[in-house]
Amino acid sequence: MNALLHALTEWDRALFLAINRNLTGAPLDRVMPWLTDLGLGHVQVPAILGLAIWLGWRAGELRGVGLWKGITQAVYRRRVWVGPLLVAFTLSGLASTALKDVPRERPWWYYNKFAFGDAEAFLAGGVGAAWWLEACRPLVRPDPNVYVRIVPQEYPGKVRSFPSGHTTTSAALAAVTTLLYWRRRDRRPLVLGVWLLAAMIGFSRIYLACHWPLDVLAGALLGASVGALSFALCRRYADYRQRRRNQPSHVLQQSGESHATTTQSG
Repeated sequence: MNALLHALTEWDRALFLAINRNLTGAPLDRVMPWLTDLGLGHVQVPAILGLAIWLGWRAGELRGVGLWKGITQAVYRRRVWVGPLLVAFTLSGLASTALKDVPRERPWWYYNKFAFGDAEAFLAGGVGAAWWLEACRPLVRPDPNVYVRIVPQEYPGKVRSFPSGHTTTSAALAAVTTLLYWRRRDRRPLVLGVWLLAAMIGFSRIYLACHWPLDVLAGALLGASVGALSFALCRRYADYRQRRRNQPSHVLQQSGESHATTTQSG
């Protein structure tokens, strides 16, 4: 087991450094921060709701009614896909947050924590940071020859690296989209596009030195699993609601009276 973990760790670091050293450039520096922001909750949730509202507006559902009523109707009429997507986003975000307590440093901080952490601490205490950095130069990084490139004005973070939350929620949404539309040939380009976007968001987290490749891979697996579970839960709830609507009114009334009697006797 230790040998396997060691091999995975070495592969993880080697792949991160290969990407950080070789797959970079000014155009990507401009695109990757924008892509990574697409994995944020305050972008994904408004995008889901905004798409439902826009489709409702195109269908003329917002005309002749109050604005708020029209918006709620547009979202409700698309609950078949809005509901599972929102549930998947919520559950995957919670699952990712729960795993964030795993002690794992982010790549940039792993290689630079002594230089950027201790030097800043000494500077705050009144000791020359330049002298301290030179004195600790051999201890700055696990490998002193490693330089982690970061995109200017992008802060990669320090800890709570595992898993990638951006990737987790993006993969969850992609999984739900797949289960909703893959059987329809005309919607398969949409499914592939959503997965491509999720992959690009995951890659952006590595590019910006915010996550290791294994963080992204784990986030994708976790997100896909939670997305499938969310879809199954929503489908079961929809089936339950449908069965309730199809039952005769006298059966529902008897069920309610039976429940009330049980509650009183208890």
